[in-house]
Amino acid sequence: MKVSALRDLKRATYETASEGWRKVSDQAGTDMTWVETHMLKKLGEQDGDTKNAAVKTVRMLAHNYQYIQMQCGLIRATLNGLAQELQHPQSKLKTALANASENGLTVHDDGSVSYPAAVSHGKNFPGGTIHGHSKKSKGVADDLNQENESAADALERQADAQYEQAGEPKVKPKQHLAEQLAQEIADALRVAGEVDLQYSNLLARLTAKLGGVKVTPDMLLDEQADRTAVQRLAGDEYAKGDIPKGKSPEANAAWWKGLSKEEQDAYLSLYPSKIGALDGIPSKIRDEANRTVLSETRAKYDRELKNYSKEPPKWEDFGAKATRISQDWRDWNARKSHLETAIHGMDAIQERFDRTGQNGVPRAYLLGFDPEKHDGRVILATGDPDTADHTAVYVPGTKTLIGGIGGDLSRGERLWATSHAVDPHAKVATITWLGYDAPDDLPSAAKDRWAKAGGPDLRQFLDGVAESHESASGDRAHTTLIGHSYGSTVIGDATKSHTSYDPDAGPLAVDDIVAAGSPGMQVAGRLTSK
Repeated sequence: MKVSALRDLKRATYETASEGWRKVSDQAGTDMTWVETHMLKKLGEQDGDTKNAAVKTVRMLAHNYQYIQMQCGLIRATLNGLAQELQHPQSKLKTALANASENGLTVHDDGSVSYPAAVSHGKNFPGGTIHGHSKKSKGVADDLNQENESAADALERQADAQYEQAGEPKVKPKQHLAEQLAQEIADALRVAGEVDLQYSNLLARLTAKLGGVKVTPDMLLDEQADRTAVQRLAGDEYAKGDIPKGKSPEANAAWWKGLSKEEQDAYLSLYPSKIGALDGIPSKIRDEANRTVLSETRAKYDRELKNYSKEPPKWEDFGAKATRISQDWRDWNARKSHLETAIHGMDAIQERFDRTGQNGVPRAYLLGFDPEKHDGRVILATGDPDTADHTAVYVPGTKTLIGGIGGDLSRGERLWATSHAVDPHAKVATITWLGYDAPDDLPSAAKDRWAKAGGPDLRQFLDGVAESHESASGDRAHTTLIGHSYGSTVIGDATKSHTSYDPDAGPLAVDDIVAAGSPGMQVAGRLTSK
């Protein structure tokens, strides 16, 4: 890289380009919502084979908009990272140029520095040109803050100064300064060149694979790899460790509000699984993040299942002509069953997305998703909880896991439809909360260990619903908590449990509690809510 190129670089150009990609990303998100809530709604009012084919195509269009939104977010974060990382070497270069100018030195476009001839103490010293030599570092800018002058050079410079003061000049005046500045300039140019090359390669790989209106699993897996590459190069500006962990929903909301729009977009693009799990931040943001995780996880599971290893022998000898199921087969079967079950659950979530607009069903918001956490985690709202007048949170019970979440999501829809029919003018949101591991059978439902594990998480989620609604609407919605079967036991424990941020187990952030088919809520006296 030449001196003039780095000196005259307009980092604002990259920031302007980033803003352009942000607008494209935001528009794609808006278009996806419009497709779900308007186009699919209109098609849902029709009948026939033509309608079914059109619905399939429009659904793919919505997926396409989501893919565009995610890809543009990665490009935006990359451009911002490039602008930030070029700031340091450019600043170093400009400081060196100013120093050279003040001392009568000339800096050439290749980075070399010339010093003039001079007369000192009656002696003539010719001028010269110094070329800096910068070794490639392990990091991009790890040595720009280090002193370029070694201990030996410092001692030599001090000796030269003493000779000068004694009237016995030993070196050419300003030669040391020229050497120092040439080295600083060489380092700045080298770092800027490395940054430019690395980001150029990264931007080149962010080219979306062509797939027409259909977003393929390969495209989503490629996007996931792109995110990892952007995190590795540009993630220092938005470190995963900066995202709150173990904090209250109020603290999470404050952190999110304290970010600039550019920072919010970057965190959302780079760390969707972390952002999607933050109780207290806007439901729209969590939904966008978790939809990204859902689509990429679905593609990942699909590939893993298709390439799954050959089944190992099921039985092994156990001596005395006895046999037992081998551990290798158990592990093989457990993972395969998990993949198949989780894929079934993810398809049920996608089917709920696709039903948006049909029969007046409002948009769905995916507030939590993690298929790898034991039985799986799915938290999905019908209607926007942040703006609802009335919110119902439904906690399913025994035998519930991600593979069978479709039935629970349908119950959430029916609950919304019934509530909406009672008061069509009120804004209603219903939430299905599978945020815990449920017992696998009825005998296990007699134990409370699942409730003790899930109660604090339910309490935290309810605090988050209250916080995000208050942030968006200025108050809290009327909230009803519904527990079916063992779900009511979880609710009972939530009334007693506390969280890491709230050691006082005060009333839950709900107005009403409903229990159906409860095996026992294990709460003495009257349940209280706030």
